[in-house]
Amino acid sequence: MKKYLLLFLGIYLTFGAFYAPQLPDYVFAYSLIFILLAIVCFYYSYKDFKQNKKNKNYYYVPTPLYKINNQNNINYNQEDDFYYVTKKFLSANELSFYRKLKPLENKGYVIVPQVNLASIIEKRNARYHAELFRNIDFGIFNNDFELLLLIELNDQSHQKIERRDRDLKVKKILMDCNIPLMTFYSSYPNENDYVLNRVLTAINNNNNNNQNTK
Repeated sequence: MKKYLLLFLGIYLTFGAFYAPQLPDYVFAYSLIFILLAIVCFYYSYKDFKQNKKNKNYYYVPTPLYKINNQNNINYNQEDDFYYVTKKFLSANELSFYRKLKPLENKGYVIVPQVNLASIIEKRNARYHAELFRNIDFGIFNNDFELLLLIELNDQSHQKIERRDRDLKVKKILMDCNIPLMTFYSSYPNENDYVLNRVLTAINNNNNNNQNTK
């Protein structure tokens, strides 16, 4: 609304600049003042138009439900619009693997999916913590929520160069913190007994090592 008022005022002042010579006791300064004021109004009106256009392109605008419910038949310009939709917390492979870990709860362990490094590691004497905003697929904790083991379930995406760099960085951080990390691969069968036995063996070995170092 403001941009239209400024635009109208600018036009009004422009006409005023041409009408000024008809005023009593006219001096050239009248026309000059009207023109300067008109220029200011036109400038801020243009600036407001430009800002509104930028907001339209970059700020979130609620999306009609038909766009969300018909994601496979999108017929609008995606470059000029975006929207948010819910996603599943776990992928199909992760959910299947989580169910294989569930029997550990009967032994007093707590299984937490999608463990963020920032929630279990503190970086001191540093300004930037971006490398800690990464998730590990599963964490195994005791009932006091003391971390016992982290588990990564790797799929084909881990073969990408950028993902390899991420994995190496994560391993380095965990090694520095002496946090054990176990890796499984979704391309393998990962039978229930195999998964449970391997995890329990790792937990027991880590517990024995910790006791020996005390």
